[in-house]
Amino acid sequence: ASGLMQIVLIAGVVLALVQFGGYYTSTAGLVLLLAGIFLEWKYTESEKQDIYIMLLLSYIPFFVINGFLTGWSTSEPIVVYNDDQNLPWRLGSIPMDDALYQAGMMLWMVFIYEGAKKNKNIFYFF
Repeated sequence: ASGLMQIVLIAGVVLALVQFGGYYTSTAGLVLLLAGIFLEWKYTESEKQDIYIMLLLSYIPFFVINGFLTGWSTSEPIVVYNDDQNLPWRLGSIPMDDALYQAGMMLWMVFIYEGAKKNKNIFYFF
């Protein structure tokens, strides 16, 4: 799984650099790159394995909800993207950039949650 994450990170960085004029792609790639660096630096192999499983499972509702919003099962999409700012490739009706963004955002939510559990004086509501 660590090798898979490295492939995803490299793909995110390459896409962010190749599509630099597309702000959405660049932002999604940068968010994922920073999350990947933090993950590699801060977490043990065992913790990373759990995070990778969570990340893979999070794509189930992601594809269902995002697919619905982008027109997978509707006559007109609810969410319309500016295709000048993202990649031309799609996963069904979902821009590929969204899969990168999903991974980056989920990782940062895990980092915040785990940090809050360890430091209850700051994040007392966790």
